Amino acid sequence: MLAVVEIGPTMLPTLARVEPAIGLRILPPSSVAVLPPQLQVYDHAQYQRFTQGLRRMSAKDLLGYETRLRHDLAAASMFMAPYHLDALFVLEAELVRRDLSPPR
Repeated sequence: MLAVVEIGPTMLPTLARVEPAIGLRILPPSSVAVLPPQLQVYDHAQYQRFTQGLRRMSAKDLLGYETRLRHDLAAASMFMAPYHLDALFVLEAELVRRDLSPPR
């Protein structure tokens, strides 16, 4: 089977064999989320899982999580701070998407 691989804005055919038996799926380009350049440490899979989790949360829970995340960020080590910043960026994007104002 001929697979299609996305490289930048174009689609190029490749001779890679796709074996359905091993569970490999090729997603249409519209279902692949673009990784925001503002993220420091999250990879594409982490970004997608975190975004999906936030979308399942209630507005009240999102706002509470935003408050706790800011508190955790203030106390974070230099190692953990980039992870908290990435989480905060994705969380704030979800708040904007839902037209919620984070408490300040």
